[in-house]
Amino acid sequence: MSARKAAVDPPVNAVAGSEKRQEAPPTAGGKAVALTPSTQDTNAAKGLEAGRAPVERAADQAALAQTAGSDKGLNGRKAAVDPPVYSAAGSEKRQEAPPTTRGQGAALTAPTQGVNAAKGSEAGQATVESAAGQAALAQVARNDKDWSVRRAAVERLTSQAVLAQIATSDEDVDIRKLAVSRLTVEAALAKVATSDKDWSVRIAAAAMLTDQGVLAKIATSDEDSDIRILAVSLLTDQAALARVARSDKDWSVRRSAVNKVTDKAVLTQIATSDLDSDIRKLAVSKLR
Repeated sequence: MSARKAAVDPPVNAVAGSEKRQEAPPTAGGKAVALTPSTQDTNAAKGLEAGRAPVERAADQAALAQTAGSDKGLNGRKAAVDPPVYSAAGSEKRQEAPPTTRGQGAALTAPTQGVNAAKGSEAGQATVESAAGQAALAQVARNDKDWSVRRAAVERLTSQAVLAQIATSDEDVDIRKLAVSRLTVEAALAKVATSDKDWSVRIAAAAMLTDQGVLAKIATSDEDSDIRILAVSLLTDQAALARVARSDKDWSVRRSAVNKVTDKAVLTQIATSDLDSDIRKLAVSKLR
C-alpha cells in the first residue's frame, strides 16, 4: 500500500522534502540558529526597508532644499510641497491677471474710455447749446416789442450781465422787478436800489442787499419812507442807525431806527430831544 502511494504521489513527497530542506535551520559550530525562516525573511525585509527609508528621506530632503532654494518666496516653498495643485492655481491666476505692458489695462478700460468720451462729447454739446440758447434769450429779452414775450425770455435768463441791463433799462416795471429778483451781483442790485425811478423796483432791489454802506445811503437818502424803513431793518451799523434815529424827517423811520439803537448816549439824547412823544418814551424804555 505504501509503495503504491509513493508511486502515485512522488512529486508531493519530493516537494515536501524540498520544503523541509529549505526550512532546515542553519548551523553555526554544530548548533542550530534559533531564527525561523519566516522571522529571517521578515527581518531581512525590515532591514531592507529601513535601509531604503533613510536614503529616500535624504533624497527627498535634498530635492526639497534644492527647490526651496531656487524659489525665494512663499510660492516657491508651496510649489515644492504641492506642485500640481499650486501650479493649477497659478495658471488660473495668470489668466485673471490684467495686462502689464505699456498699454496696461487697455483692454479693461476701453469701454470706460468710450463712455467717458461720449459723456464729454455730450457735455460739450450741451454747453454750446446752452450758450446759443442764452444768446437767443438775451436778444428776445432786450428787443421784443411785446412785454409778455420779453418777460418769458427773462424768466429763463441766467446771464447776470443781461439781467442787470434789463433791470435798469426795460420800460416795463414788472419786467425790471423780475430781472432784479434773478440778480445775485451786489453792485447791480445797489445800482437799481439807488437809482430806479419806480419805488417798487428800488424796494425790491434794496430787500436783496447786504452791503451796509449802500443800505446806510438808502436809509438816509431815499425819498420813500417805506424804502428807508426797509433799509433800517437791514442795518446793523450803530453809527448809521444813530444818524437816522436823530435826524430822519419821518417819525416812523426814526422809531424804526431807535428800536435798533443800543448806544445809551444816543438813546439819552433822543429821549430828551425828539419831537415825537412816542419816540421819546421808546428811548426811555430802552434806557431802563
